[in-house]
Amino acid sequence: MKGQCFERLIVAAAVFLLVSTADVFGESGPSKSFLELAPGEISASLRTDLAERAQQARSRVMLVADARFNRHPAPQPQSQPAPRNRSTQRKILGTIVGATAGFFAGGYLGAWIDGECGGCDDPGLKGALIGAPVGAVAGGILGYKFIF
Repeated sequence: MKGQCFERLIVAAAVFLLVSTADVFGESGPSKSFLELAPGEISASLRTDLAERAQQARSRVMLVADARFNRHPAPQPQSQPAPRNRSTQRKILGTIVGATAGFFAGGYLGAWIDGECGGCDDPGLKGALIGAPVGAVAGGILGYKFIF
């Protein structure tokens, strides 16, 4: 992963350098002020040859950069997760913990839903008596399946 990021950084730097010199080597042709050293020191055919080579090099680097950034990694073979073989003791312990937690959660939720009964001496008792066993069964099943 680290090497791949370093490769992308190098390609990005090369592309940046080429793009930053785009005003020197435009799409229509090379700039004459850049290629003129002094009158008579460099021939016109050499200037044209240098401009063509620079344009070809730029297009090759752009192709390489495009190929690098659009490359899809080879798909890795998917390994199946190992089946979870839990012992009977763990399943029973999960059922006990889940049922206990579900009993108290169901009782609390049932009492909260039942709420005030309008002045009676035991508000929420009926809801707690209904919610506790329902929560214990639900918690036991979930504990058997998922806990430990």
